[in-house]
Amino acid sequence: MSKEETAAQRRGRTNRSRGNSIERWVCSKLGIKRVGMFGNKTDGGDRDDWIAVQVKSGQSFPQRIWDLLQSIERRGGQLRAVVHVTAPGSGKAKEALISMSMEEFLVWTGSSPSLQYLEDSTTETLG
Repeated sequence: MSKEETAAQRRGRTNRSRGNSIERWVCSKLGIKRVGMFGNKTDGGDRDDWIAVQVKSGQSFPQRIWDLLQSIERRGGQLRAVVHVTAPGSGKAKEALISMSMEEFLVWTGSSPSLQYLEDSTTETLG
């Protein structure tokens, strides 16, 4: 086995390990069961969980969307979100997605102990 093949295998193991770690982190934050190791498209959320998710990381992180989200003024305990809508044309149904900060969402739902997060950020923005 060549050095390049060995290095590629090591990168593959490292990347997979990192992806698994990120899946565990997301599922832990959302309070759901991790199911990604069973080979289906769902990474987190069993039948009894409140949400099912697919986790993406690395270069698939939408920096442009994150920047748009961060440009929205924080007001009180209000959630900030970016809505993506198709413009399919006449006679076709629109499709839409909503993106928001997971941390802000968890704070807003009371699933995160850092309730001070939204209050502090509001003071900074309005201060």
